[in-house]
Amino acid sequence: MTLTELQFAIKKNMEENGIKQTPVLMALGVCEEAGEMCHAILKHEQRIGICRDEISYRQKLMDAIGDTAIYLMQLCHEMGWDFETIIQDVGIMVLARNAGGYKKIRGEK
Repeated sequence: MTLTELQFAIKKNMEENGIKQTPVLMALGVCEEAGEMCHAILKHEQRIGICRDEISYRQKLMDAIGDTAIYLMQLCHEMGWDFETIIQDVGIMVLARNAGGYKKIRGEK
């Protein structure tokens, strides 16, 4: 399943289950999941709590990253954008920027 197909499947599932999200709620969901990711990293670095061991830490981190992506997919769908296209386009811009392309665009040496 491509990211685009997943985006539509998630939207369909939400509609079938009567789940309504607004762009504000989706953006807040992104923030909440980013907070969970930061919490996992903090507790892992402190070596306390559930993220003390590497397996629990990785599971928590992957879950937060995945949930963040799902909220972003939902937001893109609501805005009429294709999540996969955005990721590809921005990824290409990042690669160009990191390869010196960004400096060339800005006229820097």
